[in-house]
Amino acid sequence: MEIEKTMETVKPGSYVKVKNYPPIAWIVLRKSFVTPDKYVCVMVGDDRKFEIDFEDIIIINDDEFCRSCGDLNCNWHRYTDSEEYGEP
Repeated sequence: MEIEKTMETVKPGSYVKVKNYPPIAWIVLRKSFVTPDKYVCVMVGDDRKFEIDFEDIIIINDDEFCRSCGDLNCNWHRYTDSEEYGEP
C-alpha cells in the first residue's frame, strides 16, 4: 500500500524506498541542509549517508522489509501488527 507523499509526510524516522534503486528500505534522517528538496537517508543495515531527491522517495510501511538486511523481498525478520520487536 503506497502512502501519500508530501514534504510534511517525509520526516525523520520515515521508512522509504528509492525509485530506480534495488529493493532496499531506507530510513530518513533529516532534510538536506545544503540542497532543497533532498533528504539525508541511510539504507537499513548500513551507516553511509546519501542525499535522495524528494521525487525519488516512496514511503513504505514499517512491515514491508526485513529488519536485519533491509531487503524488501526478504521475509526473515519483519514486524507484524502484533509485535513491536521479537524473534523472526
